[in-house]
Amino acid sequence: MDRIFPSYKELKSLLLGQYKKWFLLGILFHLLAAIFSEGFLQYDEHFEIIEFLSFKLGITPEADLTMEYGETMRPWIQPFLYYPLVKFFQTIGIENRFLWVFSFRFISALLGFYSILLLSLYSLETLKNEWQKKWAIISLNLLWFIPFVHARTSCEAVGGSIFAIAFTVMALKVVRNKYQATSFKVSQSLIIGLLMGMAFNMRYHIGFMILFVTLWALLFKRVKVKSVFFICLGVLAAIGVGICIDYWGYGKWTLAPYWYFHQNITLNLANKWGTSPWWGYFKYSLKKGVHPITLPLLVGALVFWAKKWKHELTWLTLPFFFVHSYVAHKEMRFLFPIVVYSPLLLLFLFNEKNKITSALEKFFRGSFGRVLIKIVFVVNIVLIIQGSLRPVQSSVQFYKWTYKSLKEPLKKIHVVGDLKPYGIAALNMNFYNFHYPEEVFIKEEGLSSEIERLVSENTSSWVFASRGKNYFKLSENTKCQLYYLSIPKWMLNVNIGNWISRSELWSLFKCEK
Repeated sequence: MDRIFPSYKELKSLLLGQYKKWFLLGILFHLLAAIFSEGFLQYDEHFEIIEFLSFKLGITPEADLTMEYGETMRPWIQPFLYYPLVKFFQTIGIENRFLWVFSFRFISALLGFYSILLLSLYSLETLKNEWQKKWAIISLNLLWFIPFVHARTSCEAVGGSIFAIAFTVMALKVVRNKYQATSFKVSQSLIIGLLMGMAFNMRYHIGFMILFVTLWALLFKRVKVKSVFFICLGVLAAIGVGICIDYWGYGKWTLAPYWYFHQNITLNLANKWGTSPWWGYFKYSLKKGVHPITLPLLVGALVFWAKKWKHELTWLTLPFFFVHSYVAHKEMRFLFPIVVYSPLLLLFLFNEKNKITSALEKFFRGSFGRVLIKIVFVVNIVLIIQGSLRPVQSSVQFYKWTYKSLKEPLKKIHVVGDLKPYGIAALNMNFYNFHYPEEVFIKEEGLSSEIERLVSENTSSWVFASRGKNYFKLSENTKCQLYYLSIPKWMLNVNIGNWISRSELWSLFKCEK
């Protein structure tokens, strides 16, 4: 039977075959990341997905939505897909919003892991040496940032996973057809196109990946023109569905991709968040990356692009990277849709024998090379454990505590400093705000006298502090009782160099006579 997706039997054989322990670890870390990496990596992940959903659920008022809502420049596809799931939870009596968001991360992680399975099949078909295949499976499952990225509900992560699924099912058939002009059934072409279009609806930048993969298929005659035509038709159909979904979100017809381009590129709105030169991603990778892991991946990508310019992975990743390097505003999350391919770019270089690859293979087969690989592997495991088990934001723990442990509702909260607990800058975080307290800001200077004034004027007052230095001031006041602290108390005993005072530390006190 001519299938577009791998059969259950094929996937079972892959999962239970010689690489089963690596797939087991891969799914384990994907699930751990979905469970424990709570919070959002960047504002858009929450304020333009979760808060948009929250608006549709009647939790967030329209006035508290970001300016992107007013400019109709953000896609609604993720809130649209999450909405019926939340309604189902509410129907069966589950109002726990943390469980709702966990289900979103769980879906993201499963999508990401499924894309890993398909990329693994693609790697096994295209890589020549057994050691290449083994390390492709290991890196796809255990490269430290992949489970973390896949568990994000960001448009870059989810859109990237969906596109990877669409691309891989197309590339697998081309590879199995020995790179001869491949024909897909109309239904298969439409499914590939619909998935690519769905990925575009989530992250408009993925349009560059769709464009250049399509050009690769046409220019090098990898896919027949008729099949490419129906793939493009599927993409356009998905975009049409996306426009209808945006109508559901905004309550009026709009063309969000155009307004996104108009605001961020034509009017340079994105530049207000910072700009970098064209080499910014290289600089950031070297500055923030883990060099034993980052450098080989970075060098491997550059060499691969130069030597294998006709390869499908070059056409998939290089134009996307080039465009994002050209745009002044840069963030590493923008590259999420292509980072999963980075280990494959390096490994594919060894498909061809030459002096350099032969020397490298000989080096890593030697005793020193094997020790070096083990060290890098251990470093990577430490990072993947940390990335999968640690919350992205400590603030989520505070919201959980107020939801589960605070018996009386917060009507008013006095905030020390300018970092409010239920929001960032001018944005209010209504989704996690269960009490909607009035926030009254008090200055850090003269904090003790401010507390005395509060105690004299009120029976009791809740006081929130976000810095360690203010925690210590409040803890020294005998009229204030600690209710919440964002770190375990034992860590206060290892305050070497007074680092806690200089750190972000969330605490909640109740001060009374």
